[in-house]
Amino acid sequence: FLTIGGGDYMTRAVQYDIVVKEGDTSLKEGDASLKEGDANLKEGDANLKEGDTSLKEGDTSLKEGYTSLKERDSSLKEGGTSLKEGDTSLKEGYTSLKERDEGGRH
Repeated sequence: FLTIGGGDYMTRAVQYDIVVKEGDTSLKEGDASLKEGDANLKEGDANLKEGDTSLKEGDTSLKEGYTSLKERDSSLKEGGTSLKEGDTSLKEGYTSLKERDEGGRH
């Protein structure tokens, strides 16, 4: 009777020991998974920061490009004004020549 009881106890103790070892292995695997997850989170955070930096650089480039376009547009307007002024001067010069020409004929 004691041997059977003892046998049952020994069997349970061995089974319990196996369960404890399996649980310990699971905990170690879980810990490794957590470390990997933490590393992935850090990499993801670094990637987000790089992405944010890239977006800021892109935004700066867009602003610079927009400024360049505005400057070019302004230059084109100034050039257009200069052409109009030059055209007016040519017309005035042509009128003066015609008047002088006509004054010389009389």
